[in-house]
Amino acid sequence: MRITVLFFAHTRDLAGLQRTSIDLPDGATVQQALNEIIRLHPPIATLRGRIAVAVNERYETTSATLSDGCTLALIPPVSGG
Repeated sequence: MRITVLFFAHTRDLAGLQRTSIDLPDGATVQQALNEIIRLHPPIATLRGRIAVAVNERYETTSATLSDGCTLALIPPVSGG
């Protein structure tokens, strides 16, 4: 299956792009997608465990199952005050 990955803020800086598509096995989880994204864009690993993810505009856990054509957004930690 193929999914679209959107990179926001610092994840966009680390990946060097705003969006990409990746191929995953059918029934892959968000965690498997994150592992593939880190393999393709190693600097993203610096945010491991701190990235929020949304699938088709809904926040999800890393155990959520993905489907062909879905969109996975990587949202880095936000700070400020």
